[in-house]
Amino acid sequence: MHNTKDNNCPLTAREIAILEDSQYFVNRAVDGLNLQRGRLVNYDFSIRDDPWNFLTDVYFYITALKRLRQPILVGRKVAKIKVKVENAINNFDNEITNARNMRDILEHVDEYIQNKGRNKQIRNATLYNVIYTESGIHWANMTFDIYQTQEAAYQLYTSYRRILKKEFKLYRESKSKKLT
Repeated sequence: MHNTKDNNCPLTAREIAILEDSQYFVNRAVDGLNLQRGRLVNYDFSIRDDPWNFLTDVYFYITALKRLRQPILVGRKVAKIKVKVENAINNFDNEITNARNMRDILEHVDEYIQNKGRNKQIRNATLYNVIYTESGIHWANMTFDIYQTQEAAYQLYTSYRRILKKEFKLYRESKSKKLT
C-alpha cells in the first residue's frame, strides 16, 4: 500500500482498477440520469395531464440519482481520496434531500399511507396532492426541482472525475518513470 500522507504517492494498481470500474458505472449512471431528465423536461402535459405519471418519471429520475451515487461511494474505500469523495457525496446529499425523501416515500408508500413512515413530518393527507411545474413538482410538502437536482448531480460527477483524473495521471506518470 502507499503512504496516504503523501499526496504525490501514486495509488496501487488494485486501487486504480477499482476506481476505473467505478468510473465505468458512474458514466453509465450519467447516461440513465440524462435519459430520465429528458423525459421530465420534455413531458407533454397537454397529452398526459396526469401528475401521477409525471411523479413516476420523477421516481425513475431519483433512482438514477442513486445509481450515480453508488459507484462513487466505492472511492471511499481508497484511503488517499476518501475524504474528498466523502465531501463530494455529502455536498450532493445535502442538495438532494427532498429527492431522497420522495424516493423513500415512493418506496415505502404502504407505511406512509398508515402514517408509519420513517419521516414523521409526512402524513397520509399530503400524499394525494401533486402540483407540477415547468421545473419539477411539489408533493408531500416538498419541492423537487429538476434543474437544481441536475446541477447537484453534475457537481458530484465533475468533482469525482477531477479526483480520478488526478490519481490516474499520477499513476501513469509513476509507471512511465519506471520504464525509463
